[in-house]
Amino acid sequence: IRIGAAHADLGLIQSQLALTTAWGGGIDLINAVGNSAALAMLCSGRRLSANEALALRLYEAVCPEDEAFNTFSDSFVADYLNKSIHVLRGYKATAAARRRKLHEELDDTARDAFITAWVDDEHWAAAANALKKK
Repeated sequence: IRIGAAHADLGLIQSQLALTTAWGGGIDLINAVGNSAALAMLCSGRRLSANEALALRLYEAVCPEDEAFNTFSDSFVADYLNKSIHVLRGYKATAAARRRKLHEELDDTARDAFITAWVDDEHWAAAANALKKK
């Protein structure tokens, strides 16, 4: 369950550093929102508002600015907490198994793309430029 705060934005900004994601972030994003939306987000490096992330189903809910996060999240998860632990664990196990299979299929491709980008001069120039802006 992912709950965002209204004031927070979300982004995978690696493309701004001439990099791809590593360690499964891109794979998980593609799985969560589909190829088109994920590629738009990954390739642009644009940050999304909490409501944009909600529209893409990256969050299940967004806590309003005027509500305490812990109060909102407690209320939101109440519908889950009254379910059988076996039901919750069963669905969680199925989702985790799907994620593992997806990573088994795609991790090598994602890792190779990351390595290629990491060692390229374009990445190091972008990184140096980003540090100058600080």
